[in-house]
Amino acid sequence: MVTRPMAVLPIIEVRDSSQIKCSSQLDILGLYKGKKPWVMVSKKVVFERANGYCEYCKCSSDFSTEPFSIEHIIPKSKNGTDSPNNLALACIGCNIYKSDKTTFLDTITQGFFPLYNPRISNWDEHFIWDESLTSMIGKTAIGRVT
Repeated sequence: MVTRPMAVLPIIEVRDSSQIKCSSQLDILGLYKGKKPWVMVSKKVVFERANGYCEYCKCSSDFSTEPFSIEHIIPKSKNGTDSPNNLALACIGCNIYKSDKTTFLDTITQGFFPLYNPRISNWDEHFIWDESLTSMIGKTAIGRVT
């Protein structure tokens, strides 16, 4: 059963894997070979956990011209899972920048550092907004590479 309380963030509740109609639903729900079909994963849960803000830059979805997406903190291409703890709400800019990266070169230290992980790091430790509130500034190597 698919219900759509919001145009961008559908709630998907599955009681039987036969209800899955396409591979994108499999991606969202994490119903892969041999996993239990009793799954309820919802974009709404991720959206509400983030309070409608991008978990990387803290921009509000209310003021975005593009819909936010649910992205994998640790990409599936790097053995990330569909667990809710590995999913984050991201604006289009942050999602495209991050892509499937987990580390990036810090030009100041010339070392590779992990990108900000909203599940294990505190945003305020790594970032600050400039005075005009238009540019995010990295305070640490993690903030700079993110």
